[in-house]
Order: sequence, then structure tokens, then C-alpha cells
Amino acid sequence: MKMNWKVVTPRICGLRTSMSKSPTQDITAHEINDDYSCVVVADGVGSARYALEGAQISSSETRNQIRSVGEAIFEYSDERLKELILDHLYDKLSALAAQRNCSVSEFASTLMFFITNGEQYIAANLGDGLVGSLSESGDAEVLHEPEKGRFVNQSYFVTSHKNTDHLHLHRGRYEASRVYFLMTDGSVECLYNYTTKRYARALEVYCDWVRKYDRRVCFNAMIESMRELFTHRTNDDCALAFIYGSRKSDS
Repeated sequence: MKMNWKVVTPRICGLRTSMSKSPTQDITAHEINDDYSCVVVADGVGSARYALEGAQISSSETRNQIRSVGEAIFEYSDERLKELILDHLYDKLSALAAQRNCSVSEFASTLMFFITNGEQYIAANLGDGLVGSLSESGDAEVLHEPEKGRFVNQSYFVTSHKNTDHLHLHRGRYEASRVYFLMTDGSVECLYNYTTKRYARALEVYCDWVRKYDRRVCFNAMIESMRELFTHRTNDDCALAFIYGSRKSDS
């Protein structure tokens, strides 16, 4: 189905990253065409030496793997899709680690992606990010909650060999009235309440902006808002990725 897609991917540095004068380690990549749209988000692990590079590779390579399959990816089984993404990333990062004479864990990152052709979608999450959606009437969905490891400050990463059990996939019918979004753990701290399972009012505002305004206007307004609100709640890097589509015949 032919769609008009809007993808908005604001990111801000956390206090720890700003103090080290490093760029944000929350990385996004996306692909938009007439057949499908995908958004990928990777969050480099702060303790990993090459976290930024690992997140950049994980996001771009995942997008490229999805591109190589195209819309046929919706016919893939869960296991085949997991292998397409995770086996490729592990092999790529392991080869790079061998060149650098270091452990592959030095490139660790989490991973999320959302793929849709306007009729159906696949939402995926590995680690402590969150994937969800919000309708125009305020009906909220959580497609994937963050998954922690055995301890609070642990999670699951693309560099864990054969970690397919922790790449969670959700398939559903795409609804044009909804804005779908992905958020890294820093943004989760600011926009999601684990106890009540509710989103913050700010997320409703952001989704409303995505529906109404130009992508660049949305991006700039979100960056300003995130810098004002998020830095009071977390020291972590924060990234958000929104995807919204309307049928071209309805435009």
C-alpha cells in the first residue's frame, strides 16, 4: 500500500556524555520507500570501549539487512528474522573485534526496530528500550517493555552470541490513526511509569506534533522540549523515533 511516511528521530546527550564531550551513543537509522518503512534504534552500552561505533554499526547494518529483503520480510518466520539480524550483527562485530584484538562485548548495544508496509507491522526489541503506539484518541499501547538482566543495571545486547530468545518480536495490523514510537532507556525513564504502565503527558504532545506538523518543525520542537524536561530526570543519553503514515489516496 502506497503511504506518505513521516519519521522523526530526536536525540540528546545525557550529562555523562556531555561532560566527556562525546556524541550521543543512542543511534537511529531509517529507510522509507513506497513499499515499506523501517526505523532502527541502537543504544551503545556506556561501559563498552567502542559503544558508539557498535551502536552505529548495529543500526545501519540492521537497516541494510531489512533493505536486502524488502517487503518479503513480512513472510519471514520469527526465527528466520532473528537469524537474519542477530547472526549478521554478531559476525560483523566479531570480525571487527578480532581486528582490534578486543572482546566483541566492547561493541555492545541494545537494538529496536519497527517495520511496516502500511497494512501490517513487525516491532522488535532487544534490551532495555520500549516500543509502543498512541492513537489520536489517546488509546495507548506498549508493544515491548524494557527487558533487564539479572540485575537492575544489566540488559541484553547484540553482542551476546545466540541471544535470539531476548529479541522479542510483535506482529500486528498497522493502524493509520496511530503514531508508533521507539525509545531508549534514558527516554523511558522520562516518559514511562513502570508501576502504572502509563506514558507521560509529554509523549501525547509529541505524537500530536508528529500528526500535525512538518518533520523538521517536530524535530526542533522535540529537541528543545527534551533538553528542558529530560535532563531533570536522567543523566543518560535519550533518543526517540516516531513513525507515522497516511495513505496517499487520503492525502
